[in-house]
Amino acid sequence: LHTSSVDKRPMAAESAIMNPWHPYLALRAGLTLQVFNMELKSRMASFQMTEAVKYWHWISDTTVAMVTEKTVFHWDCAGAGSKDPQRIFEVAAELHQAQWY
Repeated sequence: LHTSSVDKRPMAAESAIMNPWHPYLALRAGLTLQVFNMELKSRMASFQMTEAVKYWHWISDTTVAMVTEKTVFHWDCAGAGSKDPQRIFEVAAELHQAQWY
């Protein structure tokens, strides 16, 4: 984003990550994940997880990687046809209680 303006919006999210390539903002509140296009002022995608997300990060211009206690997911959240997060692999059992931050 190449802008010097600041947009302030009220929200009750516990975590937010800004896409480094596009004006997309991902919000996490409890088990609910949402992605917004800040330029168009619209919601791009929303999903209700079944496990708490311990770590998440934009890994491409449209995909968020998410790590739960037991599973790693990739969520392609671009476009109207965005899909549910896809399970990539299971976290090794000895890491289930690991601290991720």
